[in-house]
Formats: sequence, C-alpha cells, structure tokens
Amino acid sequence: MKILNFLLFFLVYNSIEVYSQVDSINNVSLVDYVNPLVGSDSAHELSNGNTYPAIATPWGMNFWTPQTGEMGNGWGYTYDAYKIRGFKQTHQPSPWINDYAAFSLFPETGKLEINEAKRGSWFSHKAEISKPHYYKVYLADYDVTTEIVPTERGAQFQFTFPKTDNAHVLVDGFFKGSMVKLFPEERKIVGYCRNNSGGVPENFHNYFVIYFDKDFEDIQTWVTNKKSKVDNSRLSQELSAEGYHVGAALSFKTLNKEKITAKVASSFISIEQAELNLRREIGTDTFDQTKSKAEALWNTELGRIEIEGGTVEQYKTFYTALYRVLLFPRKFYELNVDNEIVHYSPYNGEVLPGYMFTDNGFWDTFRAVFPFFTIMYPDYTSQIMQGLVNTYNESGWLPEWASPGHRDCMVGSNSAINIADAYLRGIRGYDIETLYEAIIKNSNSVGPLNSVGRYGAEYYNDIGYIPYDVGVNENAARTLEYAFADWSISELGVALNKPKLEIDLYRNRSLNYTHLFDPEIGFMRGKNKDGSWAKTFTPDKWEMLSLKVRHGIGPGAYSMIQLDWQNLLVVLKRCVIVWMRSLQLHQHLTIHIMVSKFMKLLKCLWVIWDNMHMEINLFSMLFIYIIGLNNHGKRKCVPEKLWKNYIHLLQMASVAMKIMDKLLLGMSSQRSVFIQ
Repeated sequence: MKILNFLLFFLVYNSIEVYSQVDSINNVSLVDYVNPLVGSDSAHELSNGNTYPAIATPWGMNFWTPQTGEMGNGWGYTYDAYKIRGFKQTHQPSPWINDYAAFSLFPETGKLEINEAKRGSWFSHKAEISKPHYYKVYLADYDVTTEIVPTERGAQFQFTFPKTDNAHVLVDGFFKGSMVKLFPEERKIVGYCRNNSGGVPENFHNYFVIYFDKDFEDIQTWVTNKKSKVDNSRLSQELSAEGYHVGAALSFKTLNKEKITAKVASSFISIEQAELNLRREIGTDTFDQTKSKAEALWNTELGRIEIEGGTVEQYKTFYTALYRVLLFPRKFYELNVDNEIVHYSPYNGEVLPGYMFTDNGFWDTFRAVFPFFTIMYPDYTSQIMQGLVNTYNESGWLPEWASPGHRDCMVGSNSAINIADAYLRGIRGYDIETLYEAIIKNSNSVGPLNSVGRYGAEYYNDIGYIPYDVGVNENAARTLEYAFADWSISELGVALNKPKLEIDLYRNRSLNYTHLFDPEIGFMRGKNKDGSWAKTFTPDKWEMLSLKVRHGIGPGAYSMIQLDWQNLLVVLKRCVIVWMRSLQLHQHLTIHIMVSKFMKLLKCLWVIWDNMHMEINLFSMLFIYIIGLNNHGKRKCVPEKLWKNYIHLLQMASVAMKIMDKLLLGMSSQRSVFIQ
C-alpha cells in the first residue's frame, strides 16, 4: 500500500510539474528564455566560450556589453572576472577578429579615477541581469546600479546613484584616435573613436552623441599619447580633447537612489547623422519605453519559430542559441534625413546609397546559418545579397570575412555558396547578374588579401589542386573548399541559363577534390606540384583536423565533399574504409586530448565535449555513415569488431558530454553550456 501511495504521489507531483512548466512557457516573453551569459566563461588557451553578453536588437548596427577585460582585449567580458571597468559599445564578431569603433561609459562615486584598471568595480552575478534587450548590474565599489537598453544604433543608460556630492560618469573614447567635446548648456557630449583591428579606410570614424537628463556640476577631459599612461594627472578643465586616447569625466550631485539617464547614439557617417539616429530611434522615449520596444523586436524575430513540448530548460537552450544566430551579420547602414538607406563604405570610405552588412565570416556560417536564413528570414537574406552587390561594386571583390571591411581570415569561396543557395531557394530583389560576375572573377583571381578571391587559383584552375610545395598555406583545405564552391557555381549557372561550356567547366572543377585523395592511406592529403604526395602528412596530428595546416587535412576532409557523396564512396572503394577513417578520427581526438595535452580533468572533458561536436566540418561525419549504409544495404559490410568499437566510442562520448553538463550545471546555470 505504501508503494502504491508513493507511486500515486510521484505521478501527481510530476503531472503538476509538467503542467506548471507548460503554463510558464505559455506566459513568458520569449526573451526571458534567452541567457546571453551562456558561452561567456571563455578562455584564450582552449578557445572555449568566446561569446559576450550582447545588449542589442536583432542584427543591430551597435551592441553594448559590460567590459571586464582591458581595452583592446578580444575577450572583453569573461564570466570568471571579478570587476567591471566599463560598459562599451562593441562590434566584435569574434575574439580572434577583435573589435572596432568601441567607446564606453562608466559610473563612479567618491574620488574620481580614470585609469581603467584602477577604476574597475567588484560585481556579482547574483546582482546581474542579462537579457538581449536589457542589462542590469550593481557596482559594489561605487554603490551604483547600471541599466542599459538598446536600439539599432543607440541605447539608453540609467544610473542609480546613492546620495553624494561626488557622482561621476566617464566617457572613454579608447585608444588609436578619439575626440570628445562638451556642451554643458545642452547637457551634451559629442565625439568620435577610430580604434579598429583592420579592414577600414583611412577616414574611418565612429561618431557618437550623448545627452544627459541632469546638469553637470563639473566637467573634465583627458588626453594621452601612445607612450603616456592614462591617470588623473592628465585631467584638465578643457571642454574638448582630441588625440591618441581621450575621454571626459562628468560630475553630479545626487540624492539617494536618484537616477541619471544618458541617451546615446552613433554613426559611421557624421555627428549630425548620429544626432538624427538618436532622434529617430530614441527621441523623447523613456528608458522603459525603449526597453519595451527592444523586447518587442526580439520577440518578433524569436517568435518566427514556435516550439512545443519539452522543458523550460530546453526552451532556454533553444532560444539562447537562436538569439546568437540573430546577431550577425550586423546592419552597417543608416537612414538619412530623407529616410533613404545609406551607408559608410568600409571599402572605399565614401557615403553611398543602399544596404551594407558586416561582421561575418562565411567559412563559419555558410553551412548552417545562411541556409537557415534562407528558410526563416528570406527578406533579410535578400537585403544581405543587396549588400554583397554593393561590396563588390565598392571593393571589386566579394567578402569572405568582413569586419567591417575585408579581413585576412579563413579560406574558401563561400560567398559563392551563399549567393547560389539564396537564388536557388527563390530569394530575389537584388542584382544576381552582378553577383554572378563577381563570383566568376573571384574564382579566377587572387585578391588583395589571401582570404579574398582565390589564393592559389592559378594552380587550382590549371592542374586541379593547390600544391603543397608552392608556398600557399592551407593548400589542401583550399582545394576542397573551392571544389564545393565550384559545384554551387555550376548549379547557379544552370538557373541563370549560362553557356553549357561555362557550367561544365565549374562542374568538372568541382571534382578537383579527387586529386587529393590518397588511396594508399585513405585520407585527403597535400600533394606536391610534381604529383608526388607530401611526406610530412600525419593523420593523427592534431593540427590536421583544423583546416589550418599547410598540407593534408586528414579525417575532417571527408565532410567538405558535401557535393559528391556518391562518387566519394566510389573513390573510397568500399564503405568500410569510410567507417574506419571516421572511427580513426574519433580515436585520434580522444588520444590527443587525453594524452598529448595533459589538461586538467575539467578542461579535458570540455575539449572532448566540444570536439565530439567538432565545430562545423565534422558535423557531417554521421551522414557519411548513413550514406554508407544506404549504398551498401546492411550493416554486414562493416566488420563486427569495428562496429562495436565505434558504438563504444559513441557511448564514451555520450558519457563525457553528460559528465560535462552535470559538472557545469553544478557550478552555475550561466556556465551550463560552452558554446563557441
């Protein structure tokens, strides 16, 4: 009887829990499922995490984020940090690409301190709220609460001060060139910042304007050169400052819990355009009104996908991931006084009509993000295509990694794949003929950077691969990437009724991957110009799995042949070789991680967890298995021992992932998932 009572209680309890979860799911704003802190437990050593809490609107021109790292550090906010030193406008798509056009605001009380290391305040995640449309944190050293809500090109800050005669707000213009100018009678400060990590013309500026809702009691500015340190000795009573690194300190007298609001907007065009952006996007809105508008924007885009069933935690995982997808590529255009779409060109420095988008590496996004956009956000995809037309017209090339202009990062001709996919899925509203012209030029030319055009194109087009011994890095990777792009070009050519000779040219080039398959070892590998194989290839070398090596790319190469699974299996002779090579890949990963790196247990589990999902290229591995089965009927084509070993490895990976999730959940909900 006791057992029956217990079972009845268990059934009722779980039913109540399920219904309560469903009820909460139905009544919660979608942004409340998003946790922007996920992925912020970052480390340079393992390149894990690599995200920051972006306070933004979907694809906004500007983001805002709390700043725990020093100025210029790509890992600007890390979960394990103890202090916040600023709240900066950011445009950073990746810590490896780093930031540009950053400046910050920061409140203080008591003695004024402008040095960023000395001014940092202790904070706790227990006193921190992070949502896509709203951020709030308590700065313990100054007894100040900071709140931020975003617009596409601006934000509102709300600082809650204690009673003090010494309340301050710093405006830090950052290094590498900045300017500030104050207008006390208007409670206004204007300025610009020029910091960047490359990919900008000589006249690059990010202009900003800030309005406060309270009179200044005191005003100070500072300026330093490249060699001098930022400290209070640099402060002066000047109303303007311009130089290598400048800023302003605005002081107030406040009552207990008095709120001071700052309305901020910026522009890559001019200070006047920044003013226009502020009037258009914020105007007379209160802080709460801006917050509500930003929330509505997020709910509209997140609401494109409705999911059912599952738990609240699963909803949080899903919508947090979707939030990340909807941040990039960012809008890099503005609306002028006539409400016309215009942009500052990060390619030629001119202000021109039309769309522009940036902060995206197509190598990282062409396999999943852009196909997703074509299905769920076709209108936005059409605008991106219009932006690509403008990029080609302004620079002569299609971008592969833009931030904000061309950056020399990664390999491939993945812009061609994105364009072909968009057009073949029926998305229109842009000049496809110009884009096709750009694709053809890219496929036959070496650009101004190794990532633009096709580095090694003369070899690839002539002998069918990029040799290992001609000084072109990532030669095998480039060959495989170009081959996939060529297949996409041929498909686009068919849709555009291009000449059969041209279509056949690219279709034949798409089979160039076969030149790098070595049947003796069953791997893709680097080949010398004379046709001999590179002798330094080692399939179990860790770097072989990363596409960054100078020669073959080993097991991960199979997943780049998305265009030609059938012929790939023929080339491999029989499906068992595919199974064995894929198995060998996972064995190499496990051995490398557990033996070669000598990491601590937690870090080892993280690397296993990350690499069993291994970034983009290896997601396709299981599909090779499935295709192998479909082509060869039964599992009997795979040796029983090999099959059992593979299943055992999958079980080990599953256990490792479960342990990782448990450990991280035990630490903190903010650290329950590491997302790269």
